[in-house]
Amino acid sequence: MNDRERASGGGGDSFGPIRGVLLELLSELDDAAAGSPRAFYDRVCQGICELTAMNRCAVLLYDRREKRVLPAGSHGIDDEILGQLHGTLSETPIAAEALDADRVIVTSRLSEAIPARHRSLPGVAMLACVPIAAGARKLGVMLCDAGGGEFEIDAPQRDLMWALGKTVALAASARTASAQQERAKLLAERVAIAREVHDRVMQRLFGLSLVLGSGEALDPTEQRRASEELRSALDDLRDVMRRTGEPARPPASPTLREEITRLAAHYPAVEFETAAAADPPPEHEALAQSVLAEALHNASKHAEPTAISIATATDEGAFSLDVHNDGVSPGSGATVGRGGMGLRLAAFDAIQNGGVLEFGPEGDGWRVRLYLPAEERA
Repeated sequence: MNDRERASGGGGDSFGPIRGVLLELLSELDDAAAGSPRAFYDRVCQGICELTAMNRCAVLLYDRREKRVLPAGSHGIDDEILGQLHGTLSETPIAAEALDADRVIVTSRLSEAIPARHRSLPGVAMLACVPIAAGARKLGVMLCDAGGGEFEIDAPQRDLMWALGKTVALAASARTASAQQERAKLLAERVAIAREVHDRVMQRLFGLSLVLGSGEALDPTEQRRASEELRSALDDLRDVMRRTGEPARPPASPTLREEITRLAAHYPAVEFETAAAADPPPEHEALAQSVLAEALHNASKHAEPTAISIATATDEGAFSLDVHNDGVSPGSGATVGRGGMGLRLAAFDAIQNGGVLEFGPEGDGWRVRLYLPAEERA
């Protein structure tokens, strides 16, 4: 008797294979939270395929910051196909239904279940959707099938798949908490190293302020010396950023303008005013998109915006991105006043790329400004 027969109620120890998979996964939760979670999510998908009628399965998790679904693990699916699996709740009704009902949904009516681009994937004829949720948090779904054929899932198998979905939710929640701790640690490390060079940089800047504030005209030699001192101070700061740099994330969209359109769709209650007159330099595309996502995430998390304006421009060789939102109440407290951890980390990233990120309250709202050099200068 195989594992699937035992899992679906055959003779022998019907819970033996299930118990083994669950115990194995629970023992690996710490590794999934602290290290790379891909192997853990792959094992969950493999467990579903071992214990049910499924032979292909993928874990899709929602990135709240970037407002997009990203593949996190799979079994029986080529990575090339896995990379094509992306979407939103609004265009994937089967996922919305599974998460709202908190149960496994099975359907062969794909035209009413998934986006058109996914229906053409090899062998997709019938799907099972497993919710990945923890309390009120909808974290994602698992999509499973039998390789193109029709299948049936009895109550014990549905319960098993639902339980494995909860296991993924537990790992994803732990991973999120661990990632927040790592980002806080990274920020603390950056601040500590910045303090090491603080005196050296401040000494240069203080000397420059005395020279420039004296009111005396500088001859060409003195101008070059002042420029060299300023450049040396900036180089010191950039060196700090490089020593504690966060791995760069690829841009979510091909261009910043497309990313503005994509992200705006995720805030239906907010009126967007966009004046995108310039594109960031290609080498800064990922940073500009990251700052945009962080600014919108910060606005939705710490304020109640009804309107957000986004503007880009190029002035004297420098690119600028300006994001302003309303909805900041006077009693919102110090957390809003100093910005979230994501914005503070983004400020370090801007310096590392030769730019500046400013953020803070302005009038009855909050503004985030990113300045970046249009080209690398000597």
